[in-house]
Amino acid sequence: MEKYSLFGELLYLGFVCEKGRCKSSGFWKLGYKRILHKHIVLLSKLIQCILVSEVSDNDALILKEFIESIQTEKDIIKYYPINEDTMKKLQDSNYSIITSIDSDRCNNNINLLMNDITTEILELLDHKFFLNKKRIAMLIRAIHNLPRVYLGKGLHTLCNIEQPAIDYKAALEYSFNNMDEDTRQRYRKYYQ
Repeated sequence: MEKYSLFGELLYLGFVCEKGRCKSSGFWKLGYKRILHKHIVLLSKLIQCILVSEVSDNDALILKEFIESIQTEKDIIKYYPINEDTMKKLQDSNYSIITSIDSDRCNNNINLLMNDITTEILELLDHKFFLNKKRIAMLIRAIHNLPRVYLGKGLHTLCNIEQPAIDYKAALEYSFNNMDEDTRQRYRKYYQ
């Protein structure tokens, strides 16, 4: 499997999952915050993998950690439609299924923006006294379509969602349009 397609699909599914689950107001159960934090940490690790523009042993380790971790969370695993045959192949190969990397598909602006946004979300979730739910929800809305630059029809991936890709300009524009003015200023360097 190609690295960007594989990780891009998992990132897209993960952020779409959290976009649907995240509420910008009201009461958040402690369990929800814990699962959200865990999921964002895992997604952040996938982003770290795509920041490296080569196939590495670390990719398989992170993929294994990701899959094994989401399998323990019933609220999360349902968003990742990995069939049993694919799961068996993953386990049999010790998660070493990334065989290539298409450097033409890499977009460092998208990758760095996703990295910065997930870092900010984690900082907000780690805040002890005040949880800025509105900002967390906004950031999740802003990030959720960015991984779509790595999707495409006919690509062999874990979930085979067959979601069409969008070009990076459209992804950045969508993200930018889902940010408030302060956030746009903060991440302006990615849109120039």
